[in-house]
Amino acid sequence: MGALGDTLFCETAGVGMFRSVNNGRTWDRANTGLEACSVGLVNSIGNVLLAGASSKPAYRTPGSSKTLGNGFFVSKDGGSSWQQRNIGLRDANVLKLALLDKTLYAACGKDGEYETSDEGIHWVRPLEISSSMYTGGVWAFSQPNGTKTIFANFLSQPSASTRCGLWRHSPFDSTWAPTDNGTPVGFTASAMAVDSLSDASMFRLYVGGYGIYTSTDNGRNWTTTDTDLNANAIYAMAILPGASSSLPAEILAVSDAGLYRSTNEGIQWIKDGAIPSQQAVYSVCVLDHILYVLTDSAIYESVDHGPYRVISLPEPVSKIQIAGKHLWALGSYGTSTGFIWSQNTMGWRRILLDGTMGIVADDVVADDSLVYLATEGQGVWSLPTADLDSALSVREQILGSLLPLDIYPNPL
Repeated sequence: MGALGDTLFCETAGVGMFRSVNNGRTWDRANTGLEACSVGLVNSIGNVLLAGASSKPAYRTPGSSKTLGNGFFVSKDGGSSWQQRNIGLRDANVLKLALLDKTLYAACGKDGEYETSDEGIHWVRPLEISSSMYTGGVWAFSQPNGTKTIFANFLSQPSASTRCGLWRHSPFDSTWAPTDNGTPVGFTASAMAVDSLSDASMFRLYVGGYGIYTSTDNGRNWTTTDTDLNANAIYAMAILPGASSSLPAEILAVSDAGLYRSTNEGIQWIKDGAIPSQQAVYSVCVLDHILYVLTDSAIYESVDHGPYRVISLPEPVSKIQIAGKHLWALGSYGTSTGFIWSQNTMGWRRILLDGTMGIVADDVVADDSLVYLATEGQGVWSLPTADLDSALSVREQILGSLLPLDIYPNPL
């Protein structure tokens, strides 16, 4: 049972959703899009209704034989109609997300690369060969001159004529094509970052795998950076703006040897000695001029290139990410999907999906309307950005399928 204002909603086994506007005295069907579904839960976030359901008969992705038994459904009109948010991705293991101009790109491991342009209602796989190519990562960038480029990392080789490595789709390409000139054969990309150059019409790309490579021609050609890092696996990269307009940006790279910084476009890298050497560094991200570094023990925060302060975590996580102007801590294997840091309350909010535990999130992206969360084996979840912002501004417990449920105050 759920409610939206004074309207009650009742879940059923096999006949969809029912709605009452008179405190339960009479009920009518509210299941357009949920016909013949067993609905297990319903919640509301703002004026949006969220429901988890099992479809009978099962939904099927157009052109695919994959059965979509369970699903995540959204209603924006008070329950009159419902839309499934994960058609084609319910059981996908989503490793990486990229968002550009309202199009969401998902790297789904053995299932290939998927895209959606309707807020996750329908997903398509534009590159047919990706169905047999393990997709480990996807990145999307828009240059100052408006050029848009999508990169994907394919890790398996389905045929002798199709090679694995870094691929690209941009206005220069009629379709997806390899773009790994200058990188080793079969180069595995695990991180990318972009830094604007003095020429506003172009930018410099950095890609990390085993070593770091850079490109100034939108990824057509790559050159190696400092060879001292070539023997190290790169896990994450970020760009930290200069402390003033006259100072260069810092390129940040996390390797199995620690956090490294470069102020000369990757020619030289210097290890960050302020992070305790006994701690393993997992991830790095930047929000405006605030640097966050995740280790196996804590998160280190530096504002405007100042000294680090420590932000403790409620439980171990494996990745930090910026989305919707918020810091997210993901990859939790404890009692939640992850956590969001609230600057307003100086505490962590727990993320639970459908009120359940044990769903692991690997990535998060956001624009001005929606936040998207990539999960292991449960596809992609979405949440209105405005609802997230308002929820993080208060200390009270917020109930909702995709909203954090608890606050963990920072003890420092």
